[in-house]
Amino acid sequence: MAQYDQLPVFKKSYDLLLAVYETAGMFGREFKYTLGENMKKESLALIVCIYKANSLASRAPQISEAKEHLEIIRLHVRISKDLKQMTLKKMIFLNEFIESISKQLTGWEKAVNQNNGNFNDLTNNANFWSSSQNDATNAWNRNLNYNNANVNRNNNNKTNGFSGRCLKV
Repeated sequence: MAQYDQLPVFKKSYDLLLAVYETAGMFGREFKYTLGENMKKESLALIVCIYKANSLASRAPQISEAKEHLEIIRLHVRISKDLKQMTLKKMIFLNEFIESISKQLTGWEKAVNQNNGNFNDLTNNANFWSSSQNDATNAWNRNLNYNNANVNRNNNNKTNGFSGRCLKV
């Protein structure tokens, strides 16, 4: 198990936390101690959930809770922008963090749900989703194997926790 502070999702969440603290400090008095404090609390709760998800055997509930905290942060950011407590540029900046964290949590959640929290074939195979689906429940993926130079094309269930899809160039 990786150290929690080495996880990319933790690092990105920590960066979001720092950005939220900086942003909330610029809010007007009326919003600094209400909306700003709530954003900070949700950001801290997000990081705690990621820490717990990495250290507990049952990861899925903590990842799900982390995703909830992230959505609440997203909502607070939107409200802050609508109340003119942050600029559009700052909202976009924070939403880029939020979107990145959301994608990482979703990938982690899929891996946990698919393999009971275990990562399979770490030294044998690498699977990457293609951009093509086969049907409503299955999609095509590319597979690299350690013992041959071929790139294989396979059809797998979309619930598999494979890495990000390959893109056409």
